[in-house]
Amino acid sequence: MKFGITNQDGRLRLSNHRRDGFNKVIYLKTGLLEGLSAYVEQKIRVALEMAGAVPVRGYEYFHDENIALILNEIGIWIPAIR
Repeated sequence: MKFGITNQDGRLRLSNHRRDGFNKVIYLKTGLLEGLSAYVEQKIRVALEMAGAVPVRGYEYFHDENIALILNEIGIWIPAIR
């Protein structure tokens, strides 16, 4: 599983990830405030580290067993995910 948060539209990045074999989008929200994406990514990384999750590749690629944790963090830090 690859997670990434961006202030941009995200669709171009998604097409790049799709070519790399990541073909299922779990959650996409556009129009984030400037700086929020970097902040939320950092919060997610901290939560993953605290949970003992180790990246399987790079620093944003984790086993899919971490999806619930990542979505929970998104729900905490990005307003209006309801």
